[in-house]
Amino acid sequence: MDPVTANYLAFAGLECRVLGTFYLTTSEEDGKALELKYGGDVANFYPNQGLKVYKPNGEALERIVNFTETGQLDPDSDAVFYVGDVRYSSTWREFQNTDDVEFFIFPEDLLAQKSGIFGITRGGKSNTLKVILMAVFFLRYLFSGESSLRKKVGQIVFDVNGEYANENVQDASGERSASAIKNLRDSHPHANPEDVVTYGIGRHPKDPGRKLMLLNFYSDENLQVGKSILDNAAD
Repeated sequence: MDPVTANYLAFAGLECRVLGTFYLTTSEEDGKALELKYGGDVANFYPNQGLKVYKPNGEALERIVNFTETGQLDPDSDAVFYVGDVRYSSTWREFQNTDDVEFFIFPEDLLAQKSGIFGITRGGKSNTLKVILMAVFFLRYLFSGESSLRKKVGQIVFDVNGEYANENVQDASGERSASAIKNLRDSHPHANPEDVVTYGIGRHPKDPGRKLMLLNFYSDENLQVGKSILDNAAD
């Protein structure tokens, strides 16, 4: 790079990771109409000196977060699942115009894929995972009749602290009730109670159907757990 260009770019640096590029292309159905497409890379980039960088909100932000390879997700479709509203930060600012930007997922996109959920403490990671598990569970009821699109997907959740299997009472307020994975067995009129099975080393008052697991009391790392079981039994 020549010194002039290097000096020019030095005053226009922006550290970021490029996820992809939205671009317009001619529609295959209508040769004159333009449609929005997404590419998983970037063809080129330029310094933002003398240019403007826009932060999307409102309708533009809703189109970006709900965009798929097949086009825009239809909120009224039974095949998509509502997750929550988009916010740029934990501080909710009205002038950002993101109050009504809803985010949806297509549960089938999560099947046979590796996914990760990241966020700050009390940012809603556990509740988000509950919604995702619920969305995948509901794949068996999304389509009526004997359609082959109905999927019965098995899910295994290792929940050491019981934050997913049991209700988080601190998340319930007003008309909003606390959610739990075990409640999925009663979430649909055609649900089979045997579709959701919970296991644990101790009984739970709100989960009478829980299957108890065996514990090796002779293992040193299980001594404290065994004592807690005996303490609870004594109470």
